Amino acid sequence: MIATPVPGAGRAPQAGLTLLQDLLPDLPLQAGERVRAWVADVSGDLALLVLGGRQVRARTEVPLRPGQSLLLEVRRTEPQVLLRPVAARPAADVAAGPAWGHAEQAVRRALVSLRRPLDPQAVGALTAVVRRFPAAQQEAAAAAAAWLHATGASVTFEEVLNLTRAGEPPAPWSLAVRLRALADRLAAAARAAAGRGVGDSTPLLALAGQLRAWGWRPPEDGQPPGHVGAQRGGPAPEPLPGEAPAATDLPAVLARAEALLSGEAAGAAGRQASELLGEIRAILRAVSGGARADIPAPLVVPLPVLHPHLGDEVVVVRKRDGKRRVSAGESEAEVELFLTTPSLGPLRIRVRRADTVSVTVVAADPGARDWLDAALPDLRQGLSGRGLRPGRLEATLGDAAPPSLVPAPAAGLPPGLDRRV
Repeated sequence: MIATPVPGAGRAPQAGLTLLQDLLPDLPLQAGERVRAWVADVSGDLALLVLGGRQVRARTEVPLRPGQSLLLEVRRTEPQVLLRPVAARPAADVAAGPAWGHAEQAVRRALVSLRRPLDPQAVGALTAVVRRFPAAQQEAAAAAAAWLHATGASVTFEEVLNLTRAGEPPAPWSLAVRLRALADRLAAAARAAAGRGVGDSTPLLALAGQLRAWGWRPPEDGQPPGHVGAQRGGPAPEPLPGEAPAATDLPAVLARAEALLSGEAAGAAGRQASELLGEIRAILRAVSGGARADIPAPLVVPLPVLHPHLGDEVVVVRKRDGKRRVSAGESEAEVELFLTTPSLGPLRIRVRRADTVSVTVVAADPGARDWLDAALPDLRQGLSGRGLRPGRLEATLGDAAPPSLVPAPAAGLPPGLDRRV
């Protein structure tokens, strides 16, 4: 008996994407049609796509990463829509896959939360470091890596690991609190070692005293921007018994930490003291390498976002009065928000309120712009329902990355610190 060959037999089916929801009435697709889609989010074999200005969920057999643009061919529409990529994807994209996408997303969120621009080269370098961490630790690693990058320090796996050991990653505005906590733990380890009669605890206690006095305040006459002193509105804390008076010279504090870490005092006090000194050194190195200046900048307010498709928080809120200056108390004429969403990518939203409320949304991706444009009638209806008069509502394509809020130090001044408290 001679077997009759079956067309297509022996060939593996081409990988594709299967839509997990019924065809939308206003999104008609026909077999053989080619469409463009934007990958908003990826979780395992599930992907959120922006297709024809609409969000659709799909099960994918193709390795995807958030932010990727696709040209897809509709292979069938029944019983479910099957889409297949038309062109071969770059090898780098194939190698990246969901694991790289998760690390890159975490890095982007961390950079935006620190109000840093999403430079592709920086995002790639930080993602390469964060990807070395287990998936459960990548959010914390991304926050630490972004913080090191924002302060001008070199971002290595070892430095990021040091900053993630204590749990919550540091932020510039919480540095004083973080160093005080480390100082308390270091002093406790030194006293425990002294109680066992091991080594001399005096050098470690002296460093702890310096760290406990760390704070930010405007530089006094004759003192550089890197001055270490009292918290704004209060005196420096008194040193604990056995601690040396606090120094105000940042290089001296860093030099002492370096010397202790490479000397015998830390080893005598035990492994805990060595780990604490490693973390302290990482923070001090980052701070001393950062070119920061006082920020006469817009008001920055993080706000929670409850909508499931709009990410974790509004990153930057800039409020201005009619003279386009920062106004913290008067009724503002303009509010500008920058946020990065898992479904739509970076967005810039400008709201102007006078007799009417005008809203301009700038998206970085054409697919996101189309989706937002389709949602403007709902926004108009929502404003009217709250007693507001809608004005001009528009969605445009452009640069949506938040501006850098950290200017370079003034000419002739040494690197300083961002003294937000």
